[in-house]
Amino acid sequence: MTPESWEKTEDYELMEMCDVEWGTMKECKSCQRVYQGEQEIFALGSRFRMDSMGLLWFNCACGSTLLVKARELEIEQQQLESLAFKAFRKVLSSPAMKLTEQIPVFEKLPKVSSRYSRIQQQLLENPLYEPDRISLLIKQEPFLMHEVITAANLRSQAAGRTMINNLVHALAFIGKKELDQLIALAWMKAIDLPTKRFDLGLYSLNACLTGFIAEFVNLRLHLVQDTDVYYYASFLNIGKLVQALVYPDVTDSFIDALRIEPISWSQAESRAGIPDHNKLGEIAASFWGMEERHVQLIAAHHTLAPSEGRLAEALYLCQLAIIIKHWVMLEPAKIDKTMQNSLLIKLQLTESSLERDIVEPLFREAQVLKLRAEIEAARTGKAS
Repeated sequence: MTPESWEKTEDYELMEMCDVEWGTMKECKSCQRVYQGEQEIFALGSRFRMDSMGLLWFNCACGSTLLVKARELEIEQQQLESLAFKAFRKVLSSPAMKLTEQIPVFEKLPKVSSRYSRIQQQLLENPLYEPDRISLLIKQEPFLMHEVITAANLRSQAAGRTMINNLVHALAFIGKKELDQLIALAWMKAIDLPTKRFDLGLYSLNACLTGFIAEFVNLRLHLVQDTDVYYYASFLNIGKLVQALVYPDVTDSFIDALRIEPISWSQAESRAGIPDHNKLGEIAASFWGMEERHVQLIAAHHTLAPSEGRLAEALYLCQLAIIIKHWVMLEPAKIDKTMQNSLLIKLQLTESSLERDIVEPLFREAQVLKLRAEIEAARTGKAS
């Protein structure tokens, strides 16, 4: 779309604001690194993502978020998008890379909301984390405000604290890093899917439950020291969204099958003959600018984990959260027994100790009971 064809919308006004306030953005305001053209940008930047207005966002080595417009590099918009696609592929595994060559996954994925990108940029541009100031930006996006308060309460209740109803308090509780990740991911829940059976609300409830369980488990087993456990656990299955976008009719058909036969999503997608949600999720995570480690976790969450390393520990936690989530939802047929047994050995647990120390206490958590009831209520005629 050319500038002449833009309509006078909020996005058009945002584009005008970009021109006035942000300048060329080739220099990082946080660390003063100067990027000399596209070669340095694509060699030194990370977490590339195209927004809904055709602007390219990326992260500087210092963590700040920058944006680039095609005319700043004196290239056509099509060339900028071509360069961006190459950047997205840099963090992909070989199987996912081959998949992007076989089917046009990137072309079918929605681009990141420009309004969310703007909020994220303003958040990271200021080295100080000021919940009062940030709350004024978040309040402009009611959906995002709801997500922030919900995420803060899931974490608060997992830690045995009281309910949070104030946006400023919620922002102070989750912190800058987690807010950055939440902004980067929250817009996905508003994607318009071309399916009849895939329910985004149900998907989000399942994602929240998985994230909550991951935090609950980590508080007891101390597998990782990360503060973003909830986020990378709750978005493990974004590949299912991609299946609904790229293969809507096929996805609808096996969702119907899931209602009749007690099999796992992975078994259903395999029978349907479409790419598995691990690879599709890996591609989407790269396209939407998630951190490389999160991309790797999404790609491997149904793969037996390596024996050591920081990624292995995070993967153990994610996989254990998935298995326990099926226990909580009383879905024994969906549990990968091979993976469960492998995890029990690696973590020096037994099935009885897992049930006694993790699963049974989870059933006493009010937030788990609430999410479980909402999922069961939403499952009439749907699956996720």
